[in-house]
Amino acid sequence: MGWNIAVVGVNEMAGREVLKILAERDFPVGKVVALAEGHEMGRSVSFGEKDLKIQSADDFDFSGIQMAFFAGDSRLALRYAGAAVAAGAVVIDGTGHFAQDSKVPLVVPEINPESMKDLARFHIVASPSPAAIFLAMVLAPLAGEVGLEQVVATCMVPVSVAGTPGMDELFAQTRTVFMNSRMQGEVFPRQVAFNLLPQVGGFGSDGLSDAEHRLVVEGRRLLGDKVQIGAHFIQAPVFIGESLALTVGFGEALTPGSARKYLSRAPGIKVVDRLAEGGYATPVECAGEDDVFVSRIRKDMSLENGLAMFVVSDNSRKGGALNMVQIAEVISGNMVMKD
Repeated sequence: MGWNIAVVGVNEMAGREVLKILAERDFPVGKVVALAEGHEMGRSVSFGEKDLKIQSADDFDFSGIQMAFFAGDSRLALRYAGAAVAAGAVVIDGTGHFAQDSKVPLVVPEINPESMKDLARFHIVASPSPAAIFLAMVLAPLAGEVGLEQVVATCMVPVSVAGTPGMDELFAQTRTVFMNSRMQGEVFPRQVAFNLLPQVGGFGSDGLSDAEHRLVVEGRRLLGDKVQIGAHFIQAPVFIGESLALTVGFGEALTPGSARKYLSRAPGIKVVDRLAEGGYATPVECAGEDDVFVSRIRKDMSLENGLAMFVVSDNSRKGGALNMVQIAEVISGNMVMKD
């Protein structure tokens, strides 16, 4: 017997990736419903070997749905998550809408599955942003050994965080450069092809961008309120794969060799760190992979107990849909399905 599932946001890359990974991992499914807002009606999306007709989220009755995934734009969770919960469904939110709500568990299954113990009361679980997931995956195992005091993360963000429109804009602008045509763009505030933009999202009154603020809040929720987190986000001309250059201050001394040993034992982590030309992971290699790759682990000379490292992973898989599906796997193993 499987779960009756709704995936909201299948018109976006994030929603389609949820369907793809549910099928790949043979999640126990009874019925699957693909939902989007009105303009996508009549089209189909793939779920394994099946094609699902896209239905309208605007007037969908969630009765009988036991688990609802929300992917893509945060407005989807704002508009429809309440109806799903009211109908008795467990909501897994990957849009960021609930990520800063202290009453809603923010979960990376390898790190804090126990935080879902009150799920029967709230019926909502939030999946963090890609950068927060990768930060927690890498630093939580090390913090458990020597403590964690501070981290400064410089995050290089791929255009796929803006979905298919972001990828299309990078492709079109790259072609424009070679054809010497007029540069156009709608998704990003400046030319993204062959360029770096020190902005991901809007700016707050404190000078932080939306993405920077989100990493600080989510990172402290996952790693502890006492951890000091600094963030700098850069929009990079990369299609898939979010990269983090980290400077980390620990509570006790930690050698690069010990860090490699601890991380090699951590679930979902792959250490690729050879002191040689090309002895590191890049976004190209991580595309389509489920692991979080860690490279360039070395002593940081600016901190007494500091290390520096380079982290990269596929933002659409472990940074997005895979983490959501893993949350669902934990739920399905701990909750009895209700008719």
